[in-house]
Amino acid sequence: GVTVELEYLKGYPVLYNDPEVTEFAVKALEDNKYPELKKVESTQPQPPSEDFAFYAKKVPSAFLWVGCASDDQDAHPAYPHHHPKFFMDEGALIVAAKGMATIVSSYIENDGIKA
Repeated sequence: GVTVELEYLKGYPVLYNDPEVTEFAVKALEDNKYPELKKVESTQPQPPSEDFAFYAKKVPSAFLWVGCASDDQDAHPAYPHHHPKFFMDEGALIVAAKGMATIVSSYIENDGIKA
């Protein structure tokens, strides 16, 4: 006795990093480096889909990866996300939180992003 209306949308949009927002975020991290941040680097385009792409279509954005592999690769070898042996060094949560706080603080201090 149940009826359902299903709208299936195939695929995700491309996740586009706005160059100005990305440059701002990278500069904020590099200028305000904190002890847990080991490096800031650029990556090539990645094939997996990411639902953050829907936000980035609405608001200029920058998507950041935060590495979370263990420093002890003998005890915890690196496996990809969703793998049953995936292990996340929870210290990455501090790196991510401080990184976001750094970018937001820089944005506020600079009264936004200036071209």
